[in-house]
Amino acid sequence: MISLTGFVVAYALAAPRGWPLALLAAWLTFALGTVAFALLTAAVHIPPTIGLLAACASFAAAARWFPATADTPSAPPPPPPPAWDLPVRAACAAAMVLAITALASAAGSRVAGLLAPAPIITSILAAFTHAQAGAPTALRVLRGMLTGFYVFAAFCWAVAEIAL
Repeated sequence: MISLTGFVVAYALAAPRGWPLALLAAWLTFALGTVAFALLTAAVHIPPTIGLLAACASFAAAARWFPATADTPSAPPPPPPPAWDLPVRAACAAAMVLAITALASAAGSRVAGLLAPAPIITSILAAFTHAQAGAPTALRVLRGMLTGFYVFAAFCWAVAEIAL
């Protein structure tokens, strides 16, 4: 979840340079964070409650660092998406799910767990919104997702506690 938060912050900071660069910066940040956590968890056991607290602290910090443009009033609604929009989004999501599933199965269960919150839907929503409605709207979407991460982290914590 901390790597996912890094994804959101990196995307937001790179958004003025366009969605392709923002998406690349975000995925690189997620990958580096996930590698760092893979190394850390190989050396040290992190109890679920500590993980939950660290994740929530990262969400709170990210909300403070988020670019101010994410708080601007909403722009007029964009035109309806083209007919190809939904099938292309679905194909992009499916390709990412297949790639991450293949990577996770090859890397083992610990790394697979770290890849579980991979920013698949976050990537799709941010990039498509950015391309079709502009960076400020994409930043509002990401800020909303960041707020929702608390619930996802609580769910992951509950599953981890039950598994113990």
